[in-house]
Amino acid sequence: MPTLPSADERQSHATPTNVADLEDLLSNKLAHLSAVLKPLYGECGHVFRMHSAEIQDNYAWACSTLADECRELFERITGG
Repeated sequence: MPTLPSADERQSHATPTNVADLEDLLSNKLAHLSAVLKPLYGECGHVFRMHSAEIQDNYAWACSTLADECRELFERITGG
């Protein structure tokens, strides 16, 4: 019967260490961030602003977290 990987094994697969994989991950996260920000402005923005303050805050928090992850990946790639 197959066994599930340990937390350490999952973490080692979930966190790439070579630059090419980090760049791919950063590119994917930036594409996700761009997509989730689209409904916040322009004609789509009015629908977003109709949501409750809690939903808007949580959405903004998620976007901020994703931007922070992108910054951290960039720093890992550039050694900064």
